[in-house]
Amino acid sequence: MKTLRSRLIFAHIIPWILVAPLLGLTLYRLLETQETLTQFSSLLKQEAVIIAKNAAEEPEIFVNNTHRTLFIESQSAKTDIGLTISDSNGQTLGSNLTISPAETEYPFSLLPRNNTSEHFYIRDNLAIAIVPVVDIRNHVLGLMTASKIVNNATAQLPSVRRWLLIAIVGELFLGIGIGIWLSNALRRDLQDLTEAIGKISEKHPLESLPERGPTEFRTLIKGYNTTIERLKKAEETRHHLLANIVHELSRPLGALQAAIQALQRGGDNDQDFRQELLAGMSAQINRLQPLLDNLTQLHGRIPGSLEITSHPTKLNEWLSTIIPPWQAEAQSKNLQWHTEISTTLPTLNIDSDRMAQAIGNLLSNAIKFTPAGGEILFSVQEKDTIIQISVRDTGLGIDIAEHDKIFDSFYRSSRETRFPQGMGLGLAITREIVNAHGGEVYVLSQIKQGSEFIIKLPI
Repeated sequence: MKTLRSRLIFAHIIPWILVAPLLGLTLYRLLETQETLTQFSSLLKQEAVIIAKNAAEEPEIFVNNTHRTLFIESQSAKTDIGLTISDSNGQTLGSNLTISPAETEYPFSLLPRNNTSEHFYIRDNLAIAIVPVVDIRNHVLGLMTASKIVNNATAQLPSVRRWLLIAIVGELFLGIGIGIWLSNALRRDLQDLTEAIGKISEKHPLESLPERGPTEFRTLIKGYNTTIERLKKAEETRHHLLANIVHELSRPLGALQAAIQALQRGGDNDQDFRQELLAGMSAQINRLQPLLDNLTQLHGRIPGSLEITSHPTKLNEWLSTIIPPWQAEAQSKNLQWHTEISTTLPTLNIDSDRMAQAIGNLLSNAIKFTPAGGEILFSVQEKDTIIQISVRDTGLGIDIAEHDKIFDSFYRSSRETRFPQGMGLGLAITREIVNAHGGEVYVLSQIKQGSEFIIKLPI
């Protein structure tokens, strides 16, 4: 009963599943008993007819008590049936029964006079066959009544009927009980889910539900749990976003405020000091630009819905325009810059602006998190049917456990080594851009052994 459909079917057919075998068995017993009774009555009639024929050969038994007694004794020695001899009016003449003859008397008044047919009936547990004794002229001399106690199978007919009635009623109540139990289980699961959904709108703490019940309910609950996890993640992301924005804005705004206060207090009187303050303010504003770019990229867009405008791009020419600024920035930080770019790269259908942003995010991180004196290697090679872009640094490295997490929006390492700054959006945007081009991006890194970010684009 793993599905709702099977439960409903089971709830409807369970009474018949339980009752049908018992009903069939009982009917079989009834038929068996009826067959036994038919055979029993047939044998009793045959014996009564034989005895009546014997009596017809000795007509004196109807008028002579001695002959009648001897006849009854001789016939009783051959069989275990009870014999009662009556005249043609049904008046008892003699019997070997221990019970009163009146208890076995048939309503002989119902028999027509000179009736020559046999009659059979059952009274209580006694089967009685009445056979007329006729002479050669077909005159009725009297009646021969043969009686015999019905056997056990026939005697159990009343108890079998009672047992059948009790079984049907019992199975009916059992079926109703199972149906109620199944319906209560479905109601409980549905009620739990309904209450849990109601709590979402009432701003109660979000809790997952145990996946139980039929397949349809488990699928529904699984979907609910998935929604709950997404809502929890969205709430967590919102908190991270606000915390990161506050963190990223506080430092440059604090520096700008300090510079403004210095200017207000007469700092603009010293030309050199004034230029130094203005240069610092400009640097802080420039520092805010990547933050604004990332927020602009995030605003109004659902993850996974990035639209790109691809056009044929000659990779060698395109790379020659986007790499020099990053090389200059790396060298200004006293980093060794190396490039390995194939001179025969093909023309590729890409959104050059988006892809430049993706590569720029990787180079920016490499420059930011590589100590002075370190090295950065930028490589672009054609391998079989892909273009492989690699950014390798000799920085602090990334824990293996964080390799997948760093591509999630707003993720920042708790180790405060690789990712102490930033919104946690750069790598998430890079992955989305690469995925939109049908490619993939991943990282190879270990703590204190540098990092290598690899982009693979199909040709």
